[in-house]
Formats: sequence, C-alpha cells, structure tokens
Amino acid sequence: MRTNPLLRAVLAGALVTKLAAAEPQAARQAQGLLADVERLVSAEQSLGWVVDRVQLDDMYPSLLESICPTLPSSREIALAELQRESRELGDPLTLYQADRALTDRVEDALAAKRRLIALEHGLEGALRECPFWIEVDPEFEGIQTDRNRFTLNVESGGVAILRQTAGDWTLGAGGFGRVMPAYGFAGSWTLLAGGEFGGGALIRPGDETTGLVVNYFTAAPVVARLRDVSWHYDIELAPVALFQTDDLRVSYGARLGTTVGLSALYTTGVIPWAGVSVAYEYYVESGGRPAAHFIRGGFRAGLSWDP
Repeated sequence: MRTNPLLRAVLAGALVTKLAAAEPQAARQAQGLLADVERLVSAEQSLGWVVDRVQLDDMYPSLLESICPTLPSSREIALAELQRESRELGDPLTLYQADRALTDRVEDALAAKRRLIALEHGLEGALRECPFWIEVDPEFEGIQTDRNRFTLNVESGGVAILRQTAGDWTLGAGGFGRVMPAYGFAGSWTLLAGGEFGGGALIRPGDETTGLVVNYFTAAPVVARLRDVSWHYDIELAPVALFQTDDLRVSYGARLGTTVGLSALYTTGVIPWAGVSVAYEYYVESGGRPAAHFIRGGFRAGLSWDP
C-alpha cells in the first residue's frame, strides 16, 4: 500500500523529533540509514519480491554502501526503530491468515518486516565485508535521497503545447532544459530554483497548412518537491518570457505547474528520475503581442547530483 505522502511527511517529522533525543550525530546518521533502507526495499518490491534470500542478496551491496559509513550507535538506533515498527504493525503471516487476502494492513506489515530483515542482513555482514575504502563518514546523511544536502539538478524533456491568443487556438511541440540547485530538508521536502530555456514550433494562426512560428521560452522556476520514497510530487511557480525567431521583442508572464516523478536508485554519483508534467502559463499583453494562454505537458527526465 502507498501511504499518503502528507502523512509520511508528518511521520517523518515525528521520527526526527524522536531521534533528536539520541546523540545528535548518531541520530542524524540513523535517519539517513532508515531512508536508504526504505528506498532499497521499495525498489526491490516494485520488481517483485518472492524469495527473501534472493531479494536480500540482490540488495546486499547497496545496503553495505549505506551501512558502512555509519557509526555503530546509529546502526543500533536504526535497527531498534525498525524492530519497533515491525512489532507495532504485526506479523504479516498472522494477519494474512486472519484476512485471507493481501489487505492494506498485511502489505504494510510485510513491507515493515522486509525493511527489518534487510537491515539485519546488511548488519550481519558489515563488520567483516565493509570495503576498506568506505570509511565511517561523520557527515553521512544517506545516499538514496537528497535529504540534508545541496544538490545540482539537471532536467530535460519534450512538451506538447496548446496556445490560445486573440480567440485562436493553435498546437505545437518542443523541448526544454533546466538547471536547478536544490536543498533537501530532513523531512520530506526539497526546494529547487534555477533557470530554464526551451523552444517550440507552433502553427501560425490563420495558416494551419504550412505556417509555423518558433517560440523561445525562458523561465526562472521555483519548485517545492514532496518526496515519497521513490516518488516525488512537484509544485512549480515561475516568471516566464518568450520571444520568436522573427520577432525578438519579449513577452512576459507567469507559470503554475506540477510534476509527478519516479526515481531510480543512486548510481555513480547521481539519482536519475523520469516523470510527466503539466503547466499553465499566462502572458500579459506585452512585446507587441496580445495576451496569451499556454498549456504545456509532456515527459521529462532528470538527474540529481551530489557534488
């Protein structure tokens, strides 16, 4: 079952408060380790979790990457938290025998048990198998999320464009690229801001056979991102501007947009993701052009890099 992301944010905040009572460095590392274990188990479950031994062995190298940089005390805190969570949600087999189906409470208990046995499996081998080049890192915050760190985000994609101006509707398509520095907070939120440039060819009003006009778009987006394990949900605001190939005068407007994305696991310094987005833009009468409405939507992909 997918827990409501807002509820997850509240629960994450409660966990932050609880862990803060422990030694600060160990508590911070434990929170990062818990976030990594949840991401790894979620990714493994999405591929089909059938045999515990097989799935645990598949995750083992990634588990060690997250466990080895942590203090022993932080590992103990994380283990105790997962033991408590599993105990409170109950034994999945017992619940299944009672419900005779994979109900929400059975799936929640099963996911909690898998997180617990995953961490136990990693801890069992960590002392003897942690690579010598992965040393304890006092600043460890987890590697499968961007929590408590600055990252550089690069995104690109293709968009379909619907424009309404002076009573006429036109269609088009194009692409864009954007670069946004970001900071991920301890709970479930990331704040991103940066610059974007893109373009698109649209049918020229009144000439729907061969007439095309190329529009260039610039924007300075500010994005609030809600992280929910492997998924994220964006709300975006941006001042925007456009000009055209045959008319370099600039028109100004604003954008409201949203994106739903799914992240892959951390690899070679980056966390890649892909998703879909839709945005509404309104341009005031400016640059010698009448007021215009744009609806833009399409596929986008990105990388979150921790420099």
